[in-house]
Amino acid sequence: IHRLVDKLSRVSGLLPASIFLREVTLNGGGLVAGGGYADIFAGFWAGRKVAIKRLRVHIAPLDEREDIKQVLCREVLIWRGLWHRYVLPCLGVNKEPFESNYICMVSPFMDRGTVLKYCFEKNLTADEINLIVDQVASALAYLHDENVVHGDLRGANILVDDRGHCRLADFGLAVFDEATKGAYTTRNEAGSTRWMAPELLFPEKFGMVGTRRTCATDIYAYGCVCIELHTGSPPFYDLTIEPAIALRILDGKHPKPPPGKELPPQMWNVAERCWNMTPDTRPTAKDILKECRLMSSIISDGVESDLSTEWNESSDDEWVFLPSE
Repeated sequence: IHRLVDKLSRVSGLLPASIFLREVTLNGGGLVAGGGYADIFAGFWAGRKVAIKRLRVHIAPLDEREDIKQVLCREVLIWRGLWHRYVLPCLGVNKEPFESNYICMVSPFMDRGTVLKYCFEKNLTADEINLIVDQVASALAYLHDENVVHGDLRGANILVDDRGHCRLADFGLAVFDEATKGAYTTRNEAGSTRWMAPELLFPEKFGMVGTRRTCATDIYAYGCVCIELHTGSPPFYDLTIEPAIALRILDGKHPKPPPGKELPPQMWNVAERCWNMTPDTRPTAKDILKECRLMSSIISDGVESDLSTEWNESSDDEWVFLPSE
């Protein structure tokens, strides 16, 4: 259905009116956060608190802005069609709070912030963090089943909801391809080198023409998220220069945890396989989810925490995380 909707939009040049939200208002607090290509504000829509991501379309050349807006709206159209307990919903787009040069993506506001902030503030144990990376694997498996690549997976783009569940967010790079096998995105302007698979840095070495984000590059980034959440440090924490990070990745070197912050052995094994140089030899998100489930089932037998788990027999592909009494 995603392919059909996107194709109709491209062919007709039209977007369904349902993706455009009305009566979105700003909270008086103003700017909440800012990034390389967007500013985030708190606001309200339909009686609920929302995050308003104001994309910086105005910095693009004037003759390209309308095309960029159309592409962004089509991405929102795809995102709105996704529904998973660990994926942040997209409510739509809006232009009302700001002048017409801006376009905003609207989603539910996550008061607990990023998963990095949550892990630090809660001082989570390694076992509890394993439960979180299980949720990330579940969301990623769902996206890949839907032929959608996240494209910029890292701790800063994983939020936490009021129940303590992770929510994959920021699909600025996740686009849908209706013309080839599998999902990918052909844009390469966003994302950080530290989380990038080697084929994104030197595609010709891997027989690729141009940068192409795929399910396999998401998996590489997932391994980086594992080390990021368990250690509180970014991958290749000891390097500060981007070219040096790229050279280390292309040399086949894996990120290492800071001294005294090792990952649990089973999780380290998963992460290392995510960093295989050859994309086809990396595990799939479903493979990882199976291993995470095994670890989580062992953990839940002996750990009492806010992240205690129960198996939901009505679902064959997800865990349900319920707060302990």
